[in-house]
Amino acid sequence: DGSLRIYLANNAKTSFWLNPSFRPANPLGAVRTVGRRRAMRARRKAARHVRLPIDYFENCQVLSDVEFGGKDILHVYNSQQVKVRLNNQGTYIACTKPTGFDLDVLNTSPSSVTVGVRVQVGSQSIEKAPSFLEVFGRQITTSVTRTRWYDIPFTKEEIQSAAASKKFTLKVGPSHDANNVTMIDTVRVYGKTKEDCGWLSEAADDGELRSDSGVAASLASASGFAGEQDFDGIAALVAGSAGGGAGNVPSLDDKKMVDCLQILDGCFANVNRDRTSFKDECYSIATQLLTASTVPLVHAQTKALLASFHSSRQNYHQHKDEAQLAQALKFLRDAPQLDAESFQKALALARSVGIARPANLYRFIVASAPQEGGEEDAAAADSATWFVEKLLSAFWSLYAERSMNAALAPVCNSG
Repeated sequence: DGSLRIYLANNAKTSFWLNPSFRPANPLGAVRTVGRRRAMRARRKAARHVRLPIDYFENCQVLSDVEFGGKDILHVYNSQQVKVRLNNQGTYIACTKPTGFDLDVLNTSPSSVTVGVRVQVGSQSIEKAPSFLEVFGRQITTSVTRTRWYDIPFTKEEIQSAAASKKFTLKVGPSHDANNVTMIDTVRVYGKTKEDCGWLSEAADDGELRSDSGVAASLASASGFAGEQDFDGIAALVAGSAGGGAGNVPSLDDKKMVDCLQILDGCFANVNRDRTSFKDECYSIATQLLTASTVPLVHAQTKALLASFHSSRQNYHQHKDEAQLAQALKFLRDAPQLDAESFQKALALARSVGIARPANLYRFIVASAPQEGGEEDAAAADSATWFVEKLLSAFWSLYAERSMNAALAPVCNSG
């Protein structure tokens, strides 16, 4: 009939297998040698230069709910004058301080976070343009021959810092003017909504936590230490984390898990620990969660909770290393059903313990050695070579299963 009809599939139902939790993990992908790690850290510290996409600001919107301040500027203007002058073309703010001035930028919107700023200089006078701009200790040297904009995108850590304090400080360096007058013309603050950044706004976060009665009940019981403690909600989340691979982006369940672990950590830090049943059950769940496949945020909070159970750092590291090595040994004992991803996890766990505390690795290997066999097996157990032999056996078994055509289904790839 000449009409044009467009059908659009529901992304929530058609993109199920694109969920980050189904992506294969690569445990050895983040492994770096100690020397290379130090060299990379030194280069980052020396460069202090952030390279982000050139279309960074095209995916952001200008924030209007911002306030400007700073004691250097408020001696000359009031806050409303500063906001009007920095938002309109043809106006400027100036300061006669010889060392430059600091401009505080406050984000008053509860649903957005600051991700970058653009500063215009040189439209009034090139000599009065600042010599540099500095944000979060990162200095951008200015070279002004005519009016121009300077784009300053924020890194992930800087975005988190600005979101936590709801403000940041733009340090404006001194100009080359003989009268020490420094000017900036326009400041544009860019941001994104918290949903776009993967965070929940404060109102949405409170509403979702209130609607989930199961998690709210577990939080209330954990913080109150009343009667028999109910860990079914936490145990279910642990089982879910251990069952599927975790992506780098924390989900709502991961955030709830972090809140639960923080509350438990605070309880054991401020309340008497002589509650045997509660402590043992929480200790067991935290140990299981330590070896589960979780996002880095949950893993870090789990280690903090386990550290609160031990009176010394040595006892904590000994328990953590034993739990990780036991999980690695469990992977290796299932050699006939061992896949490449599990082998990489076992190798990464053993390597991390061997580099940080080789004595704990040797002690665990000797203690877990198989006792069956004759004198040769006993000698191998004493020398701790049986663990290396298991690693080599698992590697060669995976290598033997490789396909002749590597493009079909390479067994060396994870997943």
